Amino acid sequence: MTHATGTAQDRDAMNRMGKTQELMASWNLNGFAIFGYSLVLGNAWVVAIITSIFGLTNGGTAGIIWSFIVVLFGMFCSTLSMAEMASMAPTAGCQYHWVSEFAPPRAQKILSYLVGWMCVLGWQTAMAASAYTPALAPQGLIAINNPTYTLAPYQAYLFTVAILLVSILINIFLIRKFKPIETAMVIFFFLSWISISSPSSGRRAKKAPARQVFTSFSDGSGWGSLGLATLIGGLTAAHLSEELVDSSYALPRAMVLTALANYLTATVAVITLCFTLGGSAEDLLETRYGQPYIQVLYNAVRSRGDASVLAAVVTVLLLFTSINQVATTSRQLYAFARDDGFPFSGVLKKVVNPMYNIPVNSLFATFMFTFLFGLIVLGSNVAFNILTTLSSSGLLTSYIVCIGCILHKRVTRPNELPPSRFSLGRFVVAVNIVALSLLAVIFVFLFFPPIPRPAPAEMNWTVLIYGVTLVGCLVFYMLVGRHRYQAPVALVKKEY
Repeated sequence: MTHATGTAQDRDAMNRMGKTQELMASWNLNGFAIFGYSLVLGNAWVVAIITSIFGLTNGGTAGIIWSFIVVLFGMFCSTLSMAEMASMAPTAGCQYHWVSEFAPPRAQKILSYLVGWMCVLGWQTAMAASAYTPALAPQGLIAINNPTYTLAPYQAYLFTVAILLVSILINIFLIRKFKPIETAMVIFFFLSWISISSPSSGRRAKKAPARQVFTSFSDGSGWGSLGLATLIGGLTAAHLSEELVDSSYALPRAMVLTALANYLTATVAVITLCFTLGGSAEDLLETRYGQPYIQVLYNAVRSRGDASVLAAVVTVLLLFTSINQVATTSRQLYAFARDDGFPFSGVLKKVVNPMYNIPVNSLFATFMFTFLFGLIVLGSNVAFNILTTLSSSGLLTSYIVCIGCILHKRVTRPNELPPSRFSLGRFVVAVNIVALSLLAVIFVFLFFPPIPRPAPAEMNWTVLIYGVTLVGCLVFYMLVGRHRYQAPVALVKKEY
C-alpha cells in the first residue's frame, strides 16, 4: 500500500532510502504540529520537577541547577547533530537507519542491528515508565485529601493500564485530529508551566535565600567529592518523520526549537523548585504522598485544594506525554520490523487500517508489552524501576553510536554524505565532538550507584540489565539477525 503524499522532497527522500510510503503524510502534520508533538513528548519541565528532587542528597540545590545546565548543553549539541541526520534521512527508523548509512562498511549491519534493538527496547521500557509515572499521581491526590489512605501497588497498576488504554485509543481513532490536539497540548503546556513556575504559585511558601540555592552544594550520600556527588545528582534528572510534510526541512528545525523551548521551561522550573522545596531532602523523599514533587507543590501553596489542582495539572501533562510516547514507540517498532530486525516482523510491519494508514499491529504490540511489563510493579516497584533504566542506557547508546558514525564518515569520507537541508556549517565537527564527549560522561555515570559502598538492595543494577540485554542482542544476531535482517543501507539508492 503506497501513498503519494507530502512534497516532492518527501517523495525523493523516501525513494533515496528505498522505502515505500505507507504511513500517512496526507493529514498534513506540519512543522508546528511536530513541534508540539515533540515538545509535549519531552515535557522537560515536568520531568525535571519530578526527578530533580532525587539529586538533593547528591549535590544539593546548587548541584542540581548547575549540573542540569551542563547536561542541557550536552544534550542540545546532541540534538543539533541528530537534527542534521534527520534532514539527510527523515525516516521512522531514526538512529538505527542513520548508523546503517554512516557506519564503516564492515560494521554497518551489526551496529545498525544492535542500535535498532536498543532503540526498540529503550522506547518500549520508556513507554512503560511513561504510563506508570502519571498513574502514581492519582494516588498522591487521594493521599492529599484523605490522611488515612495507603498507597497500594495494584491501584498504580490499574491506573497504568487505564492511561495506556486511553493513549492507544487516541492514537488509533483520533489520529486525523492530531494537529488540533497537539495545538491544545502546547497551549496547556505553557499555561501550566506559567501557573506552577510563577512566584504567585508559591506565595505561601518559605523561600530559600538565592545565595543558598545557587551555591549550596551537598554530599549527603558520602561520596567524599562534591564534584562527583554533583554529577551523579544531576544525572538523575533526549519518529514521526514519514508522516511529516516536507520532513527534511521541517523536522530538524522542529527538533531544535523543541529543545530550546523544553530547556528554557525546564531550567526555570528547576530553579523555582529549588527555591520552594519547603523541607529537607529526607522529608521530601519519604513523603506519605508517594511522590516528592507533590509534597513540594503542597509546601509551596500550603493548601490541599491548591496542591490538588497543581498535581492534577501535572497529571494531565503526563497523560499527554504518554499519548505521544505511544506514537513514537510504535513507529520505532514498525520501522525496525520493516527491515526484518525483530521477531514476528511480518506481522508488526503491516499497516492494516485502510482508513488511517497507521501501524495498528505495532500499536497493539506496544500495548501488550506495557500491560505485561507493568505486572512487575505488583511484585516489586524496585525491580520495575531497575528494568526501566534500559530506556536511558539503550537510547544513550543509540545517540553515541549514530553521532560517532557520522563524525567518522565526515572525517574519512565526507563526499559520501547525503545532502542536508539543515547544515551546521563550519561548527559541525565541534558540535559532534562536544555531543559525543558529554554523552559519554553521562553514559558512564548512568551506571554509578546512588551512594558509595552500597548494599545489594541499594546497588544500581543498570549495568547488569544493560550487559545482559547487549549480550542477548548479539546472540540473537548471530543466530537469526545476520540471516534475516536487511540493513537500511542496502536499499539506499546511490544516484540521489
